[in-house]
Amino acid sequence: SSSSAGALGADPASLLASDWSLLDAYDMLEHQEKQKQKQAQQLEERRRMVAELDKQREELAKRKEAEKLQANAYQEEVKGTLALWKEEEDSKKAKIQAKIAEEKAARETV
Repeated sequence: SSSSAGALGADPASLLASDWSLLDAYDMLEHQEKQKQKQAQQLEERRRMVAELDKQREELAKRKEAEKLQANAYQEEVKGTLALWKEEEDSKKAKIQAKIAEEKAARETV
């Protein structure tokens, strides 16, 4: 480097300083590039996480809707069973009342 420095007529110390300046500039560019890559990776990671969260929310909403439909179906089944039981009880009650009225009428005629 000293022979080329002599040939160019430049001071070796200034060439060395120039080399360091170039290295510093290169390091700065490299650092900036790494920062850009890091930001891009972070942005991609955020997008992936948002997509995953959206997917989980959608699955949860579907699961809740299915549970709601199942609960409604069960409730309707219970209502139907209760209505049938009430009809049977009302029928039994009517038969008992008819039997009591029949026996009462039979006693009154005797």
